[in-house]
Parts: sequence; C-alpha cells; structure tokens
Amino acid sequence: MDWFYNKQIILMTVSEGYMYHGSWVEEGYTQLKTIACDVQPANRELIFKEYGYYIDCKYRVFCDINSIITLGCIVKYSDNYFIVDKIIVWDDYFDMFLNEYKGVVVIG
Repeated sequence: MDWFYNKQIILMTVSEGYMYHGSWVEEGYTQLKTIACDVQPANRELIFKEYGYYIDCKYRVFCDINSIITLGCIVKYSDNYFIVDKIIVWDDYFDMFLNEYKGVVVIG
C-alpha cells in the first residue's frame, strides 16, 4: 500500500535535559522516526458512525503495522503535535486516531 501513503507523520520521543554550548536545555521531544502514511480529517461523529467509538480526534491515520507506535505516542504532523488515542490493528495496516496534544512541546 506504499503508493497510497502520500503523507508523513513524525514519531516523537521524550528527550532528557542536556547541556548545549554551556546552557542547560530542558527536556522535550525529539524526532524518532518518520512514517509514511495516509492522513484524513476526522471527528467524534465520523469515528462513532464508522467504528462505534466515542473518541475526540482531529485525524485518522492509516499506515503499515509498526511495533514502535503505541497508544499515547506523540506525533508531529503539519507542524502540529498530536497524541495517538486509539489504534486499530488490521491484517496489514494500522488505523490510528490522533487528537490534539495539549502538553508543552519543547524541541531541543
């Protein structure tokens, strides 16, 4: 299905605080992996109608099965940060629901 994946999300990981040119940089998020995917707008009503789940979300993402993506992961898409609220595993792909991430993201 790679031909269908015309967008990318970036999986983020928590980084520890560190020294940079003599100054302390607080912990934050750094890029872990870029994942090819298909991203579609979604909302609570659409997800309930199609899946029967009551989940607030901004996007529905389709991508190949990947052991590195888990519930609660932070992803970056289109210069915004989202949290993975639900993953549905199909035979050969993931269907994920992303909601806006309300935490503070500091990129070191």
